[in-house]
Amino acid sequence: MSLSRDELGQGDEAAGAAAGPDGPVAGRPYPPLPLTIALVEDLGRFPQVRVVRDQQMLKRIGRLRYGQGVREPEKVTTSVVSDPGCLIEASDFKGVNVLSFDADGVTVALRVGDALDQGSPGFDTHRQVMRAHGIAPFLAYTCSRLVCAPRHGGEDLAALLGYVRWQAVHAGWRYGLLQASQDQVASCRACDFRETGMFIDDPVAGRLQVLVLDSQGRAGRDPAAAAPG
Repeated sequence: MSLSRDELGQGDEAAGAAAGPDGPVAGRPYPPLPLTIALVEDLGRFPQVRVVRDQQMLKRIGRLRYGQGVREPEKVTTSVVSDPGCLIEASDFKGVNVLSFDADGVTVALRVGDALDQGSPGFDTHRQVMRAHGIAPFLAYTCSRLVCAPRHGGEDLAALLGYVRWQAVHAGWRYGLLQASQDQVASCRACDFRETGMFIDDPVAGRLQVLVLDSQGRAGRDPAAAAPG
C-alpha cells in the first residue's frame, strides 16, 4: 500500500530550516541539541525523508523490520505491541525513527538514539567501540534497526543517512554509531561510516557490526546545492 503525503506528514519546514546550515556548526556550546529537536524534516534538502510522529507510521516500520530483519520469528520477544508480524521496541519511544519513502511506501528506516542511553540495544558494545576509538559519548548518536525494503536502491539509504548526518552536525553532534548487517556494510561505507570489527549478536536481527562515522563538524554534501554549470 502506498503512503499518502498526509500519512507521511509534511513536517515543519521552518523548523527544518532552523536546524540547517544557517545555524552555527563549529563552536556550538555543548551538550548538543536533543535528537527530538535536531531531527526535524527538511523538505527542501531531503524531500523523501520523514520523521515518525504517530503509531500508525511506526507500525509500518515495525512490519518492515519483522519481514526484513527477523530470522527466526519465535525469537521475537521484545515487541511491545501485540500486532502479529510487527516489531516495535521500548527504545522506539525514547529515540527518533526516520524513514525514506517512494510511491510504494517505506524504502529505508532506522532509529536514532543517544549513545548515553544505557537501555538502548547494544549499549555495552557501543561503549566498547567509543572507548576504542576515542569517541566522546556525549557527542555520539546511535543508528539501530536499519531496515531496507527489497526494492530500495542505494540512493535511498544514502539519503536517509545523509539527512541524519546533516541535521545532527548542525545540532552539535559529531559521531554516529551504526548497527549494520553484513549485506548493508558496503552501502554504509559509501556514506563515510567505517568498520570497527566489533559486533552485536542481536536476538532478532542476528550478527550486526558497529560502524563509526566521525563527521568532524562537517555536515556532508548539501543535496539541495545546484550542480555546477
